Amino acid sequence: MKTLLSLSLVATFLVGCTAQTVTSPTPSEPVTPPAASPSPTGNIQVEEFTLDEVGARGCGMYLWKADRKSKDRFVFFKGLNPDSMTMRINGQIVKFTRTAGTGDEFYGQQTSQTFRSEDGSTSVIVEVVRGAKQDVEVMAIDQGTIRVSKNGQEVTTPVVGNAGC
Repeated sequence: MKTLLSLSLVATFLVGCTAQTVTSPTPSEPVTPPAASPSPTGNIQVEEFTLDEVGARGCGMYLWKADRKSKDRFVFFKGLNPDSMTMRINGQIVKFTRTAGTGDEFYGQQTSQTFRSEDGSTSVIVEVVRGAKQDVEVMAIDQGTIRVSKNGQEVTTPVVGNAGC
């Protein structure tokens, strides 16, 4: 009988130690999402924008993330003027001036272009592969990369898009 009582107490103790209470938040409790992990390359975040947000219109090159299905949010716009490149980096709309360009020319662009932000803190290298003409005034950008450097850190974003008027 003593053995049976001892085993019963041990079993009760083990069940009590291994039982877990699972609670779900009630509607009145806010659910906090986990904090975003930092970029593997540091604090540089290349973010999307709409054309209305940056006032982009007309002839130029429009690039979006290569894995994006919808083409209504962009990561890069450059018009015909050398100082008309715009990106959103770390939540801020940043204006750039082209400092170099090499390769084939098309619609005021080149297949390799280098830019510097107005404040000089950020540089961007854009390299693209032209595709077929989609229209009389539009050419596809079949693939490309945007490499952003800031404060000794760098991030590369694969892109696709189009250029034209």
